[in-house]
Order: sequence, then C-alpha cells, then structure tokens
Amino acid sequence: MDVLERVTGAGLDLLDRVDRVLASGGAPATDPVWPLLRVVGALPGEALRFAVSLDAEPLHATSMELRARSREFAGHRAALDVHVATGTWEGAGADAFGAWWRALADYVGDGTSVDQASLAGRLLAMASYVDAVVEWIDYTRGDVAMTVADALRSHEAVALRTSTMDDDLSRAASTIGVRVLATFSDSLRNGRDLHDEWSQRLSGLPFHPPSESPPPPASGATRAHL
Repeated sequence: MDVLERVTGAGLDLLDRVDRVLASGGAPATDPVWPLLRVVGALPGEALRFAVSLDAEPLHATSMELRARSREFAGHRAALDVHVATGTWEGAGADAFGAWWRALADYVGDGTSVDQASLAGRLLAMASYVDAVVEWIDYTRGDVAMTVADALRSHEAVALRTSTMDDDLSRAASTIGVRVLATFSDSLRNGRDLHDEWSQRLSGLPFHPPSESPPPPASGATRAHL
C-alpha cells in the first residue's frame, strides 16, 4: 500500500465535498480554480479517482517482455549472420541474397541502443518509454498523495465540514480545488512532455529494400557447395 492508498478514503470524502460545492455554488468568475478546471478537465474528486486508478505493475511486465523480444530479434539476426558468413554459396544469386540480407539485418538490428533505427532498437525504445511512464505514474501518485494529505489537515477542510456559510464553503472549496488541480495540471504537462520526448523514437520503421543490388540476371552463374 503506497501513500496515495492511505489517504484515498478520507481524500475522496473531502474532495467530493469540494466537487459538490463547486458544482452547486461555484466560485467568482475571476477565481483561479476555473482555468485549472479547464486544463485538467475534471473536478478535484474525479481527478483523485483517476490518480488512484493508475497502476504501474502491468507496465513493469510489459517492459520486461519488450526487452526479451528485442533480445530474441537480435539473437535470430546474430545466428543468421553466422550462417551467411560461413556459407559456401557463390555467384550472382549469392550476391543478390547478400544485399537483401544486409538490408534485413540492418532492419532487424542488434538491440544495442534505443536510438538504433531497427526493430530491436524500437522494442528497446518502447520498453524505455514504458519505464518512463511507470516513473511518471509513481511521481503522479506521490505528488497527489502529498497534496491531498496537506488538504486534509488544512483550515479549509475544517470549514467544509463545519461551516454553514455559502461564502466560507465556496472559498474553502476553491482553495483546496486549486491546490489539487494545480498538482494534476503539472502532472499532465509532464505526461505531455514525456510523450513528445519519445514520439520520434517510437515512429514507424518501414523496410527499405537494397538499392545497390538488382535481381541477378537469368544467365548469371551461381555455385553452391553442398
């Protein structure tokens, strides 16, 4: 159980109160809660439920699987490299095959770098991206937990439970709403930055056939030692 799970019960009770006050009584037109509501697209209680739903555990398994597949691709490529290098096929057909194999080998890659423009490299890049998303989830849950914990021990939390004055309730709901939604706004911005940072590395990877070696002519000689 992480910190967010420990404050979820009391936090939802408080933020649901905030949601009801904002939905029924609102806040002044110039209140800072409004631009944050537009950015986040959710009331504080709804945003907390979203944070609680974030689960990094399945992504850990996904990252491990992607790295295993990258090693598998690189292993198959290495085995075929050895086979091609030790082959006894000669002639125009062998040259054409060699050109195609070099193109395919480059396309498959050796899985040594996330920036390698290859299938194995793209799998490593995807795994690293998933790891970054896991880190984003962990930070988001931690930041939200601290914000909610601070809200629970605030004067505004007391006012929301005890005051019967509409103005007091509105101010308290707005103050807590701004704190919570500002945290989510920062998290969303970090998530967008993360996506933008990795989008180029995760772009499509078309295969380009070899251009330097046309198909062998029908009269080309080919020798294979069996």
